[in-house]
Amino acid sequence: MSKRIADVTGAAVLIVLAAPVIAVAALISFASYRRWPFFVQTRVGRDERPFRLVKVRTLAPTTPSNVPKALLEAHRPGGACRFLRAHHIDELPQLIHVLRGTMSLVGPRPEMEQLHAGLPPDFARLRTTVRPGITGLWQVSQAVELMISDHPEYDRFYIANARLRLDAWILWRTLAGLLGRPLLASLDDLPGWVVRDADDATTPVGGVPV
Repeated sequence: MSKRIADVTGAAVLIVLAAPVIAVAALISFASYRRWPFFVQTRVGRDERPFRLVKVRTLAPTTPSNVPKALLEAHRPGGACRFLRAHHIDELPQLIHVLRGTMSLVGPRPEMEQLHAGLPPDFARLRTTVRPGITGLWQVSQAVELMISDHPEYDRFYIANARLRLDAWILWRTLAGLLGRPLLASLDDLPGWVVRDADDATTPVGGVPV
């Protein structure tokens, strides 16, 4: 309940602040492609229920909607749309999903249906026991350059240790990453206070089962 309250409060504030940015991003997208500037794609949400995720369009309309990340380089946008994508401005409309309850500010990245189906079944089910997030532990790590399936330890760790202070740290690291701060190299680099309980201050972060 406390996480949901934090999500709704945070998303309500952020969407007001982000509205002008989203409007400018939409105008840039429309000027670039002369198409409706919002891109909608089916993703897998909590309890493996599909939902329609909205982003600002930053890829050409001819780009296949299900192109995997590993093959996305051939479809990279240029100019202002590259800037929008590189700084994740295209993802700001997802704040509406947080208000609706289909997403959280922090959580596992919602995968496309075909990528979700390709994950190991136990890992796929685990990832959908919580709401997917706009940002998450995997997104603020160096593993973000690879596929989620290559480094499942980040999602496993987050789900096992989810708490408000971990969410707050991930949100801070998301902002810091956009400002050029180094990404998390491994789980052992997490600050201990983020995941320790007050009565378990001697447990090393790397020792928490993932």
